Order: sequence, then structure tokens, then C-alpha cells
Amino acid sequence: MIVLDINLAERHQTVRHFGASGCWTLDPIGVQWSEENREKLARLLFSIEDGIGLSNWRFNIGAGSIYVDKFEDAWRLSECFRRSSDEPYDWMRHAGQQWFLQAAIRYNVPNFAAFTNSPPYWLTKNGHACCDKSSGSTNLRDGEQVSFAKFLIDVLNHFSQIGIVFDTIEPINEPSWAWEGTQEGCRYNNDDIKSVLRPLHALLKASGLPTHISAPDTGDLTVLLDDEIFLKWAGGQEFAKGPGPGNYRNTIRDFLRDVEIAPMLGGHIAAHSYWTDEGERNLIDLRRAVRDNLHSISPGAEFWMTEYCVMQAGRDIGMETALHMARTIHHDMVDCDAASWQWWLAVSPHDYKDGLIYTNYRETGEEDIIPSCLLWVMGNYSRYVRPGAVRVTSSLNGATGSITSSAYINLSGSLAVIVTNHGFSPEQISVPSEHGFATMTTAITTDSDALVEGARLALPTTVTLPARSVTTLILK
Repeated sequence: MIVLDINLAERHQTVRHFGASGCWTLDPIGVQWSEENREKLARLLFSIEDGIGLSNWRFNIGAGSIYVDKFEDAWRLSECFRRSSDEPYDWMRHAGQQWFLQAAIRYNVPNFAAFTNSPPYWLTKNGHACCDKSSGSTNLRDGEQVSFAKFLIDVLNHFSQIGIVFDTIEPINEPSWAWEGTQEGCRYNNDDIKSVLRPLHALLKASGLPTHISAPDTGDLTVLLDDEIFLKWAGGQEFAKGPGPGNYRNTIRDFLRDVEIAPMLGGHIAAHSYWTDEGERNLIDLRRAVRDNLHSISPGAEFWMTEYCVMQAGRDIGMETALHMARTIHHDMVDCDAASWQWWLAVSPHDYKDGLIYTNYRETGEEDIIPSCLLWVMGNYSRYVRPGAVRVTSSLNGATGSITSSAYINLSGSLAVIVTNHGFSPEQISVPSEHGFATMTTAITTDSDALVEGARLALPTTVTLPARSVTTLILK
């Protein structure tokens, strides 16, 4: 028999939120779909009773690629609130995303993030919302850092005036990628990033907005590491060459050891978990190296995982990919002390492992809504681990390596324990009556169970973990 053991005295990170983005897809959907079906999507994403209760929602501030670029996938083109520095703002842009912002407010989503993949095309060197070979270290035109910052502040101010206050602004996205192609994107070396952060921070302070900067949203955990730590982890692997001149790595040290820049970052460093979700060396060793590197340089700083999906072709609405997600969340939370965890696309039209919810609308014109097991596994965390929860040490004594657990004390006093059974056989665990908890309910996700809640049981009790499942135990 496997026995759950919780150590409430061993406390780790405070959890800020679990989120996803409305990027690209929800602009056309939010305009073209019926109110009824938009509401169904909103309920699945935001409702804590009928959906997964996301506690963070990311809004994409487009760079205007729809006006100047021809990406192969037209659903990756994006509007911009302003067509040039001489034209007035058009606050009707991004109407679809704005509908979902308002829906998130109706469902009491507590945290909002604004992000942009590129400066507006009219501030770039090549006049496009993505780079090319001539872009150098960055595509942001020399001397336009203040203009870029002012554009972002104008957007934040507008939304504040209509009752939507963004908690964070992410001016940079995956700066160490080349971004010469299929979607909006802009590379920046570390000095380029700092040249954006300085005026943005100054204008934020002057604006009086409570928004703080989230950065640098690296697309690769390895570039966070000090060179000597990377070399030790990589075992002789060479450094990846940056997409332009300058330094695109040593991110933790370059930003958090900089006495001017560190206070601008809101107490955290942001990165994405792409390409590091296979094998123990990536899932465990790398994440522990990032955690230790961060804490050695800035002991109080938090790690935020601000974007991830499974980078594989082929849509999968079942548990295979959902368990892959569950493994990545687990190691981000337990081995990297992630304080925030955010999926990429809330709704995807693609034949790719990138959507919590899928739709064939782009091809068929039908407003179909296809929830995946990814949605419900995300809900095992987002619905039950609420903002302000603190991770505590948990273990499953007698369990094999196919079963993992993590535990969180909510501000309400409830304890949420997320247990994943990657194995092909059911397992039983014993839940003792300890620490003052008297009752327990379960919420189970399998290929056939969509976050199904069970009856309230008195403790102690025994729980069966279905094969290939994620189960949240809620103790009160």
C-alpha cells in the first residue's frame, strides 16, 4: 500500500497563478463566433465550478503583422492598436481578445498579463513584425526604445481607464530565438533587453499604474544559467550560438546582479519550458540547476514559467500528451520552484499539441469546441491550487517512479495534493488523518473522466488512482 506523507513544516514557493493565453486564435473567434459559443469557451477556461478556473490570463498586444507580413498561417497574423506613430490609436483592434478579457473579469479571474512578441512594425528596422538576416542583434530600430515603451504604456493606460488593470507587462518574448519567419517575433541580446526595460520602468513609475515588468521570457531554460553551471550540466556540450551579435545567455546573472535592472523585474525571472521536457537530465537536473543558480544570485527571487506547450505535431485530445504536460508541470513546480505556470494557447485550430481546447473552425466554419485532456489536467492544478497557496513537501511512501505528487496549502486552509499515475495499472494510496484534516474529496482526470469530483470522505481513507490519470486530493 502506498501511503501519502505530508510535511507541512517544509514550505517552498508561494504560488501566484496558473494561466494561458488568448493569443491569435481568440481574436477571430471572439469576433466571429456566436455569443453562446464564446460563452461556452469562457466557462471552460475561467469558471471555477464548470471549467478549470484559470487564475491568470495573457493578452497579446499585436505588432501589426496583418498589415505588412504574409505568414503561411493567416491565424498567426495580428493587428496593432496603432498603424503608425502619426496615426491615432484604434481601441477597437483586438476586439476578439478584448471580449475574452471582459469574460475573464466576469468570472473573477484575479490576474492579467499583457505581452508582445515584437515591437509594432513601424518601430522595427525592417518594417516588419519579425526579423530577417539584416536585423542584427535586434529588430527594434535604434533610438526607438522610448517610443516602444510609450506605446506599451498607452495601451496599459487605456485598459486601466476601462477597468482592466494588467498586473504584468511582458515587453520581450523569447529573445534568444532568431524570429526570421512564421510569426511575430523579435530577438534581443541582453543589452538590447535592458535598453527596453529602462524607459519602460521609468514610464510605468510615472504613470502610477500598479503594473510591473515581467522579463525576459526566455524560450529556453538553459540560457538562464551562468556559463560554468551550464557547462557542468551540459557535460561538454557547446554553447548555442546567439542569433545576432552580443550575449544572449547568462540571463539570471546579467539581470539579477545588475543593481539597476534587478529592481525593475518585480522580484522574479520569467522563462519558458520549451524543449526541456524529456529525460531526467532536462526535467530534473536542469531545473534544479536553474533553481539553485537563481537562489544563489538572488535568494528572494521567484521563477515564473510563463509559456509552454508540447512541441510536437499531431493533435492529441487524450491522456498521452496530457500526462506529458503533467510531468512537466510537476518538475517545474517541484524541482524549479515555479511560482507561476502558464500554458500557451487556450484555444488552437492547429494539428499540433498546443491547445487546451481545439476547434476546426478555421477549416470548416463550424463553431466546434473540442476540450482536450490537457484542459482538464491543467484544471487539476488551476482549479484547486489558488493564488497565494504555498507548496509543502509531499511524498508517496512505497510508490514506484511512475507516480508523482506535489502538495499545496491554500489560503483557505485546504490542502490540494496532485497525484499523477503514469502507469498502466490502477494504484491505491492510503490518506491518513493528520494535520487537522478531517475530510477529503477527489477530482480525477483520465481519458474518460474530465476532472470528475467524487463524494466527500472521512479521513483516514484509501483512494484508487486510475491508470494513466491525474488526481487532485482536496483535504479540509
